[in-house]
Amino acid sequence: MRTVLILEDDIDFQPNFKSNLKRTLQEVNSHDPDWDLVYVGRKELSPNVESIIPGTKNLVIPRYSYWTLGYIISNRGAEKLIAGRPFDNILPVDEYIPIMYNDHPENDWVHYYENTTRDLRVYSAYPLLVYPTHFAGDKGWYSDTEPPIEVL
Repeated sequence: MRTVLILEDDIDFQPNFKSNLKRTLQEVNSHDPDWDLVYVGRKELSPNVESIIPGTKNLVIPRYSYWTLGYIISNRGAEKLIAGRPFDNILPVDEYIPIMYNDHPENDWVHYYENTTRDLRVYSAYPLLVYPTHFAGDKGWYSDTEPPIEVL
């Protein structure tokens, strides 16, 4: 298997998801045949810093991001993530991936992987192809990883 699409179970697909996913794969393969991971859904934390990669129409190089709503990972990308020995220092995957593409602001966490090659080649679809079904505070929002929001 060359690539795998991984999606969380609480996402909304944007219109034309399938054709946009195909376009994203064609574009990333044309731009960088050696890519490792392509986000199709994430929480952009630096949207004004990221810009479309010259020569592409819908790809950006992501900065530090939250969430792993959806992504495509290559076999080589999966091997790189495993080579980092993530079970030696358990972190949420949405923190581990930015460490592995060397764009994480928390040096206290990065230092656990200082002897690891952090050269994951990561791109992101722009605009994103999936979003969460609910955001914190929305009616029906539930998280098994976040504390509940208290209402006074």
